[in-house]
Amino acid sequence: MPNLGNSEWRVLCFLMARSQETGSTTIEASYAEINKGSGVRSNITTSRAIKHLVEIGALDFESGQGQGVKSIYTLKI
Repeated sequence: MPNLGNSEWRVLCFLMARSQETGSTTIEASYAEINKGSGVRSNITTSRAIKHLVEIGALDFESGQGQGVKSIYTLKI
């Protein structure tokens, strides 16, 4: 199992919880929603956490264009 930092773990837990709520492994969320739901305070930290989760193969994502636009995240675990 990969070693996850605090922010990566919080973002992953948020996305997994959202997945359980919707019944789908594909989640549509903005950074603001992820920050609020995970307790991560910075968009930069959220971005780094998502990048790390993609690198380890825990999720895929399609970036939305523009500020406040939702991106699509697909859990792979």
